[in-house]
Amino acid sequence: MKKDLEIIIKLIVSFLIIQLLGLYVGAKYAEAGVSITENPDDVVNAGVLLTYVIGGAVFMLILIKLIKKRWVFLILEGLVIFTSSFLVANAFVDELLSLLFSAGILVGRHLHNNFKIFATAMACAGVGALMGNSLGILPAALFALGLSVYDVIAVFGTKHMITMAKDFSQKDLAFSLKIGNKSIAKGSERTGVELGTGDIVVPTMLAVSFYIDSMSFMKGYGAILGATVGLLVVLHIVMQKHSYLPALPPIVLFSLIGGLLL
Repeated sequence: MKKDLEIIIKLIVSFLIIQLLGLYVGAKYAEAGVSITENPDDVVNAGVLLTYVIGGAVFMLILIKLIKKRWVFLILEGLVIFTSSFLVANAFVDELLSLLFSAGILVGRHLHNNFKIFATAMACAGVGALMGNSLGILPAALFALGLSVYDVIAVFGTKHMITMAKDFSQKDLAFSLKIGNKSIAKGSERTGVELGTGDIVVPTMLAVSFYIDSMSFMKGYGAILGATVGLLVVLHIVMQKHSYLPALPPIVLFSLIGGLLL
């Protein structure tokens, strides 16, 4: 019981730090007018991005089936970490320092395995901030709800999300936030939990979108608080059931409620 509480606290603290970092990076990007869409308020963007996500999942599944070499996935991981870390750093410092920071994150990830958590945090904060600046609150909400439905199907229906999670965990890739050594088999001792990067990026995106929509950090904080409540619900069920669960539905639901209430 004490071990479970320690794991939950570490994961929640890590989650909150990433959310807050992503929110402030997003605020910096809002000032600079950074966006990957021409019209962030266009709801069509939600469908387009959802299609990209599903297409990306299919691509990763094909790689998992056809390629067994870990170094191929490490290259993909490195591209994500380097680019995302640059996005975070460039919100505060110039391009040269951002490049040096990104390179340092990438090198550190391979020098010490515990540094992987920091690399994952940078990736989630950077991607979440950029997406939040690229989607107005309505498209962002629709995109998040669409991903929630997809998450349920991918875990309980096709189960391909479980396949990817197991493969990434075995390859020790920074595509998830893992605290301790995860074990979810019934009857086994749990020594850790693992949260997918999508479960972190999406609430970050919502927090940034709420902030930009209102230009109030309170809205962003409300979304983050709600997402944390949703994560606690997920963790409670996971600790009881010892099984894979789609984390996005409760995280997204409570994030939207929190952002709307504050």
